[in-house]
Amino acid sequence: MKLLLNYILEHLETFIAIVVGFSVSLYFYTKSVKTKMPIYAIRTINLIRDNIRKISVVEILYSKNKINNLSITKIALWNGGKETINSDDVAPTVPVRVEIDKEYDILDAEILFQKNTANNFQIDIADDKKSITLSFDYFDYQEGVVLQMFHTGNDSNDIKISGKVKSVSKIKEILIDKTFKNRMRKMMGWFGIVLLISIYAIPSIAVNVLSSIFTGILPTFLIYIFSYVIFFIVFLLIVGISEANINRKTPKGFDVFEEGF
Repeated sequence: MKLLLNYILEHLETFIAIVVGFSVSLYFYTKSVKTKMPIYAIRTINLIRDNIRKISVVEILYSKNKINNLSITKIALWNGGKETINSDDVAPTVPVRVEIDKEYDILDAEILFQKNTANNFQIDIADDKKSITLSFDYFDYQEGVVLQMFHTGNDSNDIKISGKVKSVSKIKEILIDKTFKNRMRKMMGWFGIVLLISIYAIPSIAVNVLSSIFTGILPTFLIYIFSYVIFFIVFLLIVGISEANINRKTPKGFDVFEEGF
């Protein structure tokens, strides 16, 4: 134990200097980088389930048209990056659109909120009722829009936002209305990939490092176990931070999105 404490004390100053230096560099780098980052979030509540058709004496009409399923969805879209997104950043042939699964229809839609009215968001429902085109003049960091739409889908999984914005790979969705099961499936998928890599990485890196510290103090098999425990804890921390980031709330001022239907 004394040997371990001496080793930690000898290298503590170097370790702190590396961590502080890296943190400061990362902070100033992220502050200096300007990017366009269109982000959206979806919340859905189902009002009428499809099995209503089994009740012969009940008939549901929406604008005089019979429907068997009715849901309300709120969609928040904003710019999470520090660079302004302008209307001419959107490819004319691939506009920003809210799309619903082909087996469902969009019945109606409206704009509930605009962070900045100068953004001039406008919506147009397609004749086939499968999409809504969004147009705007521009929107800056943390600015955006909240839409509300009525449709015949079941949940948020039936809806997505598509479109091509210059220098942006895709319009990203943050997970607010997704199930815990879906998130766990994604987490375990990544864990499986990382674990396969770690089978080779840990013996060659972590075990060698720990062996130099604990040789003569702990048996070899305990060093291996300790290495995997450390890896697992680090993995959980990384996933936890990632999940917290993915599931963050909408920007300040988007209260109408967070409120009930």
